[in-house]
Amino acid sequence: MIKVYGSLNSVRKRVIFWLCCLGLIVIEPSAQAVSLVVGIPSADTTHEGSIELTHESQLSPWKRNDSYNSFSFATYGVTDHTEVAVSLNSLALPTTNNGSIGVGFKTWHPLLSKQFPKHDIRVIGGQVIPASLHGDGLGSWTFGSVSARLPKTQTRFTAGVSAGTRQLFGRDTVAFMGAIEQPITKRVGFVVDWYSGQHALGALIPAIQIQLSKRDILFVGVKIPNGGDNGLQGGQNLGLIIEFTKRFR
Repeated sequence: MIKVYGSLNSVRKRVIFWLCCLGLIVIEPSAQAVSLVVGIPSADTTHEGSIELTHESQLSPWKRNDSYNSFSFATYGVTDHTEVAVSLNSLALPTTNNGSIGVGFKTWHPLLSKQFPKHDIRVIGGQVIPASLHGDGLGSWTFGSVSARLPKTQTRFTAGVSAGTRQLFGRDTVAFMGAIEQPITKRVGFVVDWYSGQHALGALIPAIQIQLSKRDILFVGVKIPNGGDNGLQGGQNLGLIIEFTKRFR
């Protein structure tokens, strides 16, 4: 099974992604979920004056190589629409060539709020400067997306473009990024996100989101790489993802 999923090509990945879209639309939630996704930048930011700490571990214990990878983030809400962040990216065993420390920001603004007040349409953008932990200098990651929610089901769709360099992605790349978020109950939701392309973050990630408390959120999911033997280390194996977010204040 591992070999089958690990060799999924881009066409099959798109099919899975859009089938998830169609399936989520028919789920009727009992509450609106917070916008948090696993891999791509979400439509939310940290509230003004608040701090959020997030750690993500990616485990592939069945692999002799590239068996562990991790990402850690600290964000601070400058305003209710803008946050700044510091991150440790791709700290892995064995070490990858795209381990980095990143500093940056993300911001969002409402769009067409008078015309479509129930759809919560947002335009999101941000910039991160990753500094290589392996002497490879400074890089760049620029991203932008549009996000909207279906009023009846509260399903949120996000789609945009990501442009980053080898210090974070393992190679210079421009990719599509997309996500779907579906609340199921007051505390449980389903999310799926995807980066296109052949790079260290190119993968489909379906996951369950569990609101443990008002300030604690747990994600458990599976990372399915886009496939292809591109010679990159880290992020290219089928793996289990565990992510935990702690909010302060």
